[in-house]
Amino acid sequence: MLLLSLPLVLAQETLSGLRLRLSDGLSEVPEDAFASGISPWQVEELAFFSDLHCTQPAATPSLDSSVGNASARYQAFDGDNETSWTGACSPGVDSWKICQESWQQGAWLAAFWSTPSPVGCLLLQHQGAELALDRWSNSAWQPWRHFAFSSGVVQLRLPQEAVCNSEMATVAEGGFVRPHCGPQMQWRLRSQGGSWTLYELEFFVDSLCTEAAEFGLPLASQGQLQLWRRFADGDFATAWSASGDAWAGAAFNRSWSVRCVRVAQLFPGSSQALEVWNGTAWAIDQVLPLG
Repeated sequence: MLLLSLPLVLAQETLSGLRLRLSDGLSEVPEDAFASGISPWQVEELAFFSDLHCTQPAATPSLDSSVGNASARYQAFDGDNETSWTGACSPGVDSWKICQESWQQGAWLAAFWSTPSPVGCLLLQHQGAELALDRWSNSAWQPWRHFAFSSGVVQLRLPQEAVCNSEMATVAEGGFVRPHCGPQMQWRLRSQGGSWTLYELEFFVDSLCTEAAEFGLPLASQGQLQLWRRFADGDFATAWSASGDAWAGAAFNRSWSVRCVRVAQLFPGSSQALEVWNGTAWAIDQVLPLG
């Protein structure tokens, strides 16, 4: 085990169409799909933004949905979280074929832009599960992204590799998520090959490693939150492991200027990159010598 105290580009997409849908459909349509109005997905609000931070509204799109009419799906885009669109089949509105496809392929909401428009972030309030995002290309829907997280209010960054999507798996049921997307709000160490075992990782704002950067959420490229906590629990008997191109770090609720890293690890290289999220992309802050 090596214990050290070490002082120390993504953009929005231009799109003509997007479709957000449940990623898992059913092989058979429920017999009472029309009678009961049951729905696999409920969406209170869906909004599109041109920037990664969900602050600048995108151009107004035309809308479509797997089931329901125009007035029904508008309730997911009306700015009122007391109204909602549901993926329920409606008698007299949806044919049996349309209803069947919605259940089997996954209920969906879609947006189209007459002129390709920049989209960097989606704001979604919903009751559902894992979602897939398709993009319109060459007159057909093409699978593009996958998001796995619980219900509630969430923000989806495009491209998916944007750091702000990293914590989506930790969303509490019904909770509000404000991803840590500002400059210097996420820091990480990277490995570009070999086997890596990380016992503990801490970030500090002074060069002597005495003043910790507080309120950090552990994040890593492999595994889930319960595994990431192993390198942030103060216990050298627990560890997080990875292989190949991997990274581990933390997201904070404010910007920190990291000046020292304390790490306990088994790492194959002689140096390691410390990277910082600058607001739109990962950047190398410095290369740390090991040994």
